[in-house]
Amino acid sequence: MRHIYMVGKVCDKPESNNLTEEAKKELEELGEDTSDYVVATKAKKQQIIKDYTAVASNGGKGVDILDANGNYKNMFEIMNEIGSIYAELQAEDKKYGENRSMALIEELAGSNHSFSRIM
Repeated sequence: MRHIYMVGKVCDKPESNNLTEEAKKELEELGEDTSDYVVATKAKKQQIIKDYTAVASNGGKGVDILDANGNYKNMFEIMNEIGSIYAELQAEDKKYGENRSMALIEELAGSNHSFSRIM
């Protein structure tokens, strides 16, 4: 069963969102594996990164990877913001027995290291 994530909605039919199919096709053309593919919108990726990077120094809001217009920030800006809180994130992981710092790295890299493609 495939799930395609749209803004605030989960669907089981790939034909329900043409933009999703276009994104899948583009990834296939780039050689990415799309079997059992889960399409995450910018908003979903944004929330995941915010959740992993929510620390006391940023008021629990996390690092936002999108700008005010909903476009991805440039990679340097994102990595700079993450770098500024990463030591704090690791300290919280150690204190609370969590592993958000590693989950963040895995999320950024993706299973096929596709993070650099979206930037």
